[in-house]
Amino acid sequence: MTKKLFIVDDSNELRKAYKRYIENRTNEYEFREARNGLEAQKILFEENYIPDYMILDNQMPVMGGMELLRIIHKEGLTQKIRLAIGSGSITKVLREEIESYNVKIFEKPFNLQDLINYFK
Repeated sequence: MTKKLFIVDDSNELRKAYKRYIENRTNEYEFREARNGLEAQKILFEENYIPDYMILDNQMPVMGGMELLRIIHKEGLTQKIRLAIGSGSITKVLREEIESYNVKIFEKPFNLQDLINYFK
């Protein structure tokens, strides 16, 4: 069964790298991408797209990953989507908030195999 993976990152190169890395190891995923939190929010709520897994970049223009994560949590989707958020650095307060949503934090740079293992 194909699983839906939503990649939300402002870096086109990183989105492509995530996708390429995962596709080279498994054909279990169908991919969807967004360049920022606002674009992802529209896809989630206007198109009613509910992925199985989601990778969020924390720092993006327009709307960052943390702001989107709060919206996703408020709408009850953190119970339906297995989420991971990537960040270069994160404060203790934000870390506690993210972990309270049952979301895994991957500090950049991180090993993509660890991310795949988290989604299994």
